[in-house]
Amino acid sequence: PAALAVILASDRGWNTNSKLEGGAFHFEDIEPGRRRVIVLSGEDPILVGPWFELQPAEIKDVGTLVTEPGGKLRLGIVRGPGTEAIEATIYVGVVGGSHARKVAMPPGITEIVVDNLCVGESEISAYAKGMASIRGSKCTIVAGTEATAQIELRAAGQREIVVEYAATQRLTHIRVQDDGGAEVFDYPQPRALERPYRIKLQLPLGRFMFLVETEGGGKTETTFEMTTLAEDQPPV
Repeated sequence: PAALAVILASDRGWNTNSKLEGGAFHFEDIEPGRRRVIVLSGEDPILVGPWFELQPAEIKDVGTLVTEPGGKLRLGIVRGPGTEAIEATIYVGVVGGSHARKVAMPPGITEIVVDNLCVGESEISAYAKGMASIRGSKCTIVAGTEATAQIELRAAGQREIVVEYAATQRLTHIRVQDDGGAEVFDYPQPRALERPYRIKLQLPLGRFMFLVETEGGGKTETTFEMTTLAEDQPPV
């Protein structure tokens, strides 16, 4: 048990203030709501427990959690023009698990095998400088079985996104979508942000939609294009 880390996750984050008492992990001062237990060995998830509801003032016993045999993922990598030498970081984790297996992807390789993954529907993400981020690609991991999936790397350039808003307004959602409607950037319920809000995204060539919502139902959107991967493009 001393080698493990136990996390109590929610839809908005997680708590790590656990105490080990006689082989059991105990969490105190937890707000009510939907929760799940995640167990890490080092940085790798080895158990993602089921969701449960914690009621106000409730003392919840989640019972004994038992790790299960893991599954394997064979991930094919399609390298688009300009990504042949890119070295990316890949994350594979159970959907909604908040923690994922981190795997280095060396330059030039077109396939990677990730073993001992938690079973269930999983998400695949990948990030690297000079390529468009990959978010939310899905696969299903089954114990004792090799699943297959594929991701495509696309060369990208940096573009600054700027949200101008009044001091009396509160941002509630910021999104950037590609021409097919896939989310490139999704920031729901942003907390206190500096004005104007700025972020730099790595985007491939193509057309995009930039959407912002404010408290009270205010909405605005604009389209823009990436016609070059140059770094000195004007902000959106």
